Amino acid sequence: MRILAAVLLALTTACSTSTAAPKPANIDIHGTITVTKEGVFQGSEGEPCHPDSGYSDIRPGTQVVITDPTGKTIAVGALGNGTNRTRSTSYLSDCEFPFRVTAPAGQQFYGVEIGRRGRLQYAADRLGQPLELTLGD
Repeated sequence: MRILAAVLLALTTACSTSTAAPKPANIDIHGTITVTKEGVFQGSEGEPCHPDSGYSDIRPGTQVVITDPTGKTIAVGALGNGTNRTRSTSYLSDCEFPFRVTAPAGQQFYGVEIGRRGRLQYAADRLGQPLELTLGD
């Protein structure tokens, strides 16, 4: 009988121990914002670029603000350097800026706001892939 009690105790302890993987403490929010405007960017693939004509808030160092579902700021990052990305159909280029911000995990939705362009909301599970944002024509 003592052996049976010991076995039952061992099974109860094993079943009550959580085996779920721990949730990460942070979420990596990353991607690019591309400014495209007909006739503005000319240059070779990979060269630096700097938008103007209504896009002066999109430049290296522009804040990338991450918010929780209520709009509270929970993390801040910045845009990297702009790079020409040549369009396949012409000699014109788009100006692409990378960003990467680490934010606390655990939200169902996250807001992403770049410069003065307004906040876009994303489900947390969507942020496992890079965001590809576009401004312009």
